[in-house]
Amino acid sequence: MNEPIDKLIFGEVAVYLMPLDIDSHTKRRRECKAVSTLIKHVFGNRYVLGHEPSGAPVLRSGKNIFNNISISHNREYAALAVCPHGKFVGIDIEENRVQQLRNVARRIFTPGELRAYSATEMGLLSAWTLKEALYKAYREGALDFRNDIHLPIPPGSKAAVIKSQVFHVLAVEPYRGMMLTVVLNQSPDSGVHQE
Repeated sequence: MNEPIDKLIFGEVAVYLMPLDIDSHTKRRRECKAVSTLIKHVFGNRYVLGHEPSGAPVLRSGKNIFNNISISHNREYAALAVCPHGKFVGIDIEENRVQQLRNVARRIFTPGELRAYSATEMGLLSAWTLKEALYKAYREGALDFRNDIHLPIPPGSKAAVIKSQVFHVLAVEPYRGMMLTVVLNQSPDSGVHQE
């Protein structure tokens, strides 16, 4: 199957997206196949997907590790974000599930975030994808979504904070009926490491 791969650019970050193969038997298999296809499309056969102890994705080639990627998927699409300039990136793509988010909102969002982001139907979805993308870009250990990850208020602002560290919000926008969010961790990192 040759599904089209979309490429979107947000500042320093390239985002590659493709639909999941509906012919694969399991959800996990569809996700893995799409992510592998995206990695091969961007990097060729040079790298193999692995994970840091935190669960964050990394690409390995011998002793070289490229850790400036982020991966997201939902029932329909897979997304790969790549930042070649040595910074950590976070991505999230979610379908509209506002009712489910309303059921857990008080555990995830502060009262101020709830006031700011629940004004529109897509507001909670935007807030959720922002929290997820920020969590992925942080990469320094466990976080409490409600107390450690502070969303930009008002919505649409370009800076978010985790434990006094500033993250740049590159995108929170609709993509094919879903919400796509990309954030950049401004802490420098060399990008390719040797073990």
